Amino acid sequence: MLDFCKPDERRFLLEAIRRHSKVPHKVFFCDNGSNEEYPVKFFNEGLIDQPIINKESLGLGLGTRDVINACQSEWFIYMQNDQVLYRDFAQNDFDAIKKLMETHENVKSVSLFGYNCGEYVYNERAHIMRTSFYKSLEPSLSFGGAGKWHEYPWREGQIQEIYRKNNWVHFYANQVSFVQDGGVYAIRDM
Repeated sequence: MLDFCKPDERRFLLEAIRRHSKVPHKVFFCDNGSNEEYPVKFFNEGLIDQPIINKESLGLGLGTRDVINACQSEWFIYMQNDQVLYRDFAQNDFDAIKKLMETHENVKSVSLFGYNCGEYVYNERAHIMRTSFYKSLEPSLSFGGAGKWHEYPWREGQIQEIYRKNNWVHFYANQVSFVQDGGVYAIRDM
């Protein structure tokens, strides 16, 4: 997960992950330049397994890249800092999503949040993807995104275009949401 100056929202999500995630996992947390103490506190409390702390904000695009590139597992779940896992995510849920992606070659990611950008259209809201697949897209992606590099093409839009050109699909997990949006405001470092 990527964070920028939202300690209360982040704690709420981290505690929800501890409470509702029923699959083996590690939490990768990228503090994207807050220069505050709460990421270390979360790590010391055991809410984070792998902290990534950037001295200054790299923006959404590069922050997202950094947190996913740190992941060494076959699959990742990416969540943004104003979301919350609101119900149990069990092994059978994860297995069903993996099976869907393994048996349908055009399904490259599965939303745990819903269709935020349109049906079957990729979005960065909470989703599952193969780590190697995301990393394979990296050479085609810019550093653009909310924050410092907002004037450049955003990675989310670039991934949407790659999906469109290849007839790939961002699927919604069994039409059942596991994640809710708790966002009220955005903080951007320019």
